[in-house]
Amino acid sequence: MTILFWETIDTLQENQCNAKVTSIKTERLSYYMIESLMDRIKEILFTYPRVDTIVIEQQLSKNIKMKLLCQSIMACFQTLFAFMNSEHIEIDKEETKKMVKKIPKIIIQSSKCKLNVNLDRFDAKFRQFLEVKYPLKSKLSYAQKKNKAVDICHQFCSLYDSKWEQYFIKQRKKADLADAHLHAQYYLDKFPTHVVVGIDVGIRTLAICKIHN
Repeated sequence: MTILFWETIDTLQENQCNAKVTSIKTERLSYYMIESLMDRIKEILFTYPRVDTIVIEQQLSKNIKMKLLCQSIMACFQTLFAFMNSEHIEIDKEETKKMVKKIPKIIIQSSKCKLNVNLDRFDAKFRQFLEVKYPLKSKLSYAQKKNKAVDICHQFCSLYDSKWEQYFIKQRKKADLADAHLHAQYYLDKFPTHVVVGIDVGIRTLAICKIHN
C-alpha cells in the first residue's frame, strides 16, 4: 500500500470564516467544502496514477446536515465529470483525455467498513492487542470506534511508510485522517489494482486520502 495524498482540511479556516460552525447554514458550509476541494482537485484526481474510485463515508440518517454535506461533495464530483464528458461544452477534448482516461466511480460506503479492513497483513501481536482493547463481542462506543480506527491506521503507516507515520503522529485530527484512509483501504482490499480516494466529511473538515498498491 502506498499513500499518494493525505490531508485534513479545516474548510472554515481556509476560507477565512470566523463564525461559529453552528451558526452557519448548510449551504454555506457546502460552499466552503467545495471551494477547498476544488483547490486540490488537480493533485487528487489528475496526477499520475489516475483515480479509479472515490469512496465517501456514509453519514447517519438522523444527521440531516451531515448527509447534505456528504451529498454536496458527491454532487461536486458528478458535476465535474459530467462537465468534462459533455459534448455541448466547449473544452479541449485532447487535454481532457490526458487528465482522465476514464471517469472514476463514486460510491457512498457504510461507516462500518473502515473497521473491517483486512488485518491479516499485521502480526499476531497487534491483532491480539486489538482484540483485548476492543473485544469483538462488545458493542463499541462512538469514541472507541474512532480510537480503533486510529490504532489500525497508525499500524498501517508503521508497516508501509515511516514518512507518513511521522506525518500521522503529528496531526491533531487523527480520527478524520484514519477514517479517510481506512475507507480507501477497505475498497482497495476488494479491488487491489485500483487507485482509490477515501473521503471523510466532517461538519467543518474534509479528510482526503489517495492510495494504491
